[in-house]
Amino acid sequence: MKCYNILLVEDTDEDAKNCTDSVEIMNDENSDISITVDVTKTVDEAIEKLKLNNYHGAIIDIKIDDGTDKSGNDVIKDIISTYRLPVAVMTATPGFKADEETCIPVYIKGETKYKEIINELIEIDNTGLFDVLGGKGIIEKKMVSVFWNNIYPQLDIWRKYNTEGVDTESILLRYILAHLLEGLSEDGPAYCTEETYISLKGMEKRLHTGDIFLRKDDCESFILLSPPCDLALHDGKPKTETLMLCAIEVMPTGLGKGKLTEIIKNKNEFYHWLPDNSLFTGGIINFRRVVTISTEKFFDVYEGQGIKVQDTFVKNIMNRFSAYYARQGQPDFLFDKEIEKRKSSN
Repeated sequence: MKCYNILLVEDTDEDAKNCTDSVEIMNDENSDISITVDVTKTVDEAIEKLKLNNYHGAIIDIKIDDGTDKSGNDVIKDIISTYRLPVAVMTATPGFKADEETCIPVYIKGETKYKEIINELIEIDNTGLFDVLGGKGIIEKKMVSVFWNNIYPQLDIWRKYNTEGVDTESILLRYILAHLLEGLSEDGPAYCTEETYISLKGMEKRLHTGDIFLRKDDCESFILLSPPCDLALHDGKPKTETLMLCAIEVMPTGLGKGKLTEIIKNKNEFYHWLPDNSLFTGGIINFRRVVTISTEKFFDVYEGQGIKVQDTFVKNIMNRFSAYYARQGQPDFLFDKEIEKRKSSN
């Protein structure tokens, strides 16, 4: 039996009872799950319960405690800054917007039933996202393992670096992330296309190998293929004076299975397929269409799309790009003449 614990922040007894009654019905209808609801009436009580309990989701009445929107927003801000769990907002005010810019869904009282909201929270939890990212999730457990098995035994080394004035915090962050990536990628299913790109929200200020840009004058997409060493910042600017990009061409339509297979499996040495998903429309990188531009003029010509190809795939792209331009063919001889000459001498 799967158990779900939901936090309800609601100061109206009638609405709270509607929620708990819905949960009772849901538990009666499905013996495979057990849902419990923890009801709080004030902001302070809600924040305290969040500290003490693990929840699978929270439903927040935006007007609680002192009757102003600010009260419910305080709980939302606390969750966003500290916790990782799915949240739904209830309000009696159509068109309401939370103080924080988030993707938290907002429901109007009287229009949406608690059963629908709770089912949605359960569906989100069932994706496994919060088993991975939750406060006691897979990453958290792996971090504990990395700390005791890989980092703590080297503590004297890191203390020594620190006394020498080395920025050990930044270095340890990279080092620990490397351990996490190795440990978490040991087993698992094949990649799905949604993993190809990552959002750069909060990381837009610097350039990364694999960033996707739009050329402003014709709206064609390009991928930045300058190597990471060239993009390393020196005095706030990339080391290189010239950036290198490749065109991403639109995927042709009406292709047969054979041609599609050739493209998707990267059988063509100068094409590399990029899948479409919720972040990017995809296409084909054409290694023959390389463009360069000065770093100084770059943002006058290109506009960032806020996404990049994730590093696992960037490595493969860079390897294939390098292999394509590392080809060394042999000049043709007069082969027929050479063959005849050797035949006559035998």
